[in-house]
Amino acid sequence: TPEYASPEQIQGDPLDARTDIYSLGATLYHFLAGHPPFPGKDVEEITRKVLKEDPPRLKDVPASLVRIVRKAMARERDRRYGKVDDLARDLESWIDRSRPGFHLRPLWVGVAVLVLVLSWGTTFIILRHSQSQDDRQRVLEALRDGDRNLAKAERSLSDAEDAVRGEQEARAALADYSLALRWSGDRDPEARHGMGRCFELLGEDGKAEESFREAGDLAAARSALVWLWARRLVEGRNEREARDYLAKNADARHVARLFAEGKWEAVLAAHSQDRSDGVPVLLRAKAALELGRGKEALGTIEAGLRRRPREATLHYLRGIALSGQGNASGAAAAWREALRVASKDWPLRDEVRQRIGDVEK
Repeated sequence: TPEYASPEQIQGDPLDARTDIYSLGATLYHFLAGHPPFPGKDVEEITRKVLKEDPPRLKDVPASLVRIVRKAMARERDRRYGKVDDLARDLESWIDRSRPGFHLRPLWVGVAVLVLVLSWGTTFIILRHSQSQDDRQRVLEALRDGDRNLAKAERSLSDAEDAVRGEQEARAALADYSLALRWSGDRDPEARHGMGRCFELLGEDGKAEESFREAGDLAAARSALVWLWARRLVEGRNEREARDYLAKNADARHVARLFAEGKWEAVLAAHSQDRSDGVPVLLRAKAALELGRGKEALGTIEAGLRRRPREATLHYLRGIALSGQGNASGAAAAWREALRVASKDWPLRDEVRQRIGDVEK
């Protein structure tokens, strides 16, 4: 559950044995403190704490044992124990070093039990994700939670004033989908697809592509890859690879395929098809600009920005359209807004800064 999930699990990064060590450390913390390390009223609050805060200091716990817990729960996995055996060895050593006559209160009994569990290797039984009916129900519940948080994130990100909340909701959804994936034994394509959508909202294009590809033959994931490559083409990234991908994987009548083939009139006439976010608007706006229809492009862009005010590439295209009409100050303002709302990895940052510099000369 989120209270025991590691930072990398919440962020959807690759998982390894150190991920389970973190969860064991969080469980040990709960043994000692009587409550989870990061309590919260909802998933959003819990995930924010896991990513940004340290757990409250353990009270009335020997410093040497506190150090073991901290190492197991280190936010950066490279600072954690590399193997479960190492954690077990330190716990056993701590008990051996306890002063003579030290009384193991009921609180410490959990520590001894955990040592035995680790020594016997049954941690793999505790942590495995079987395909029982109960586990499948948990997968479905996590997927449902992820879908709900993803929908909330998309709504928040469509509001210029709710960007921070939208990012938190997207990360909460990512945690839900990551849990669903683990509970399914890393085999649920819906969870992979959901993680990809979260990464898209967070501006992490490469991770989004990886998640969509790992979803296999899921139709929604294949469609998402088409739109992802279409966006890259609009933004001038990997143009040859993007055109090749769309030629091989998009239907001949798909607006992304039409765009890749330079059929601008057909792009403007096409419906957006299975996508409600800003990518189809980007395609139509860019097609109108290619045809020299600046006024039409601006109309498309303005309508798109009313729904997606934080779509940096739309602001970029708005600047292009205004510049084409001779409105240099308006273009510069649009490009500054693009920089303000863009993710840190937005690929057009350098070009936009250059355009602003040219206007201000």
